[in-house]
Amino acid sequence: MTKQGEDIVVDCEMVTDVSQAAAWAVLTDFEHMAQFVPNVQESNVVERYGDQIRVQQKGRAHFGLLSFGFESTRDIELKPITQIRSKSISGNVRAMTGITQLSHDNTGTHITFHSVSTPSTWIPPGIGLAFIKNEISEQFQGMLNEMRRRHPSAQTFS
Repeated sequence: MTKQGEDIVVDCEMVTDVSQAAAWAVLTDFEHMAQFVPNVQESNVVERYGDQIRVQQKGRAHFGLLSFGFESTRDIELKPITQIRSKSISGNVRAMTGITQLSHDNTGTHITFHSVSTPSTWIPPGIGLAFIKNEISEQFQGMLNEMRRRHPSAQTFS
């Protein structure tokens, strides 16, 4: 994760031995995401037109003594079972675009995530990026744990 001007750029990669379809099922299970992604308290699909969906989420992020509530509404474009594109249309960030890509080879299912976001509030140097990194790590770990729960013989590597 890096800060480029006002933008925060996130890049991460994970590998799991669940099938690509199984990983896809968890990553796109927006209706139940509040049950397995830490700090997400509500997650609802409010519109769906084929592979275009609008998702609203609310939650509370924690890092040490810091805590803040968040809201987001994102338009999501699905390209089953290889790509998820998202764009924030309202919430706690001024702008956010993200892409999650899935591929599979003999080492497992590879999940890569790239996003660029512009916060709507000042991010304190040092601790602000650590806070965001911790939050993203917890969210992806929650999804990897759900993949493992749904497919107990699987292993995940982040």
